[in-house]
Amino acid sequence: MAISQNIKILEKYIEADGVDSFTEQAIKKLIRHSLQKEQRDLQELTDELKAFEEKYNMQSEEFHERFHYGVLGDDEDFFVWDAKFEMSKEIRKRIRILIGERENDNVPKPSIIHE
Repeated sequence: MAISQNIKILEKYIEADGVDSFTEQAIKKLIRHSLQKEQRDLQELTDELKAFEEKYNMQSEEFHERFHYGVLGDDEDFFVWDAKFEMSKEIRKRIRILIGERENDNVPKPSIIHE
């Protein structure tokens, strides 16, 4: 069974007030684990991005914009840097989802992460 099907089943189960403390704790642990993994991945990418920033004396955001306007050329490093920058944006998006924030919100972290 695909994970999306399992999530739908679990959602229906919760909506039917079938959740107990064990299920609740298991879900919280899964979210915490996923968040920690994403944060580790983001830190690794951030370190790699910093290396590019130091090498080319340019922030990743500025690089990304200039690269996509065609100002910087086709150096292999630029394609790698751009891919890592895009990956970091996707990881940040997943982290916001896991802590319950929408893209432009600063919503406090839900208790599900802190317990």
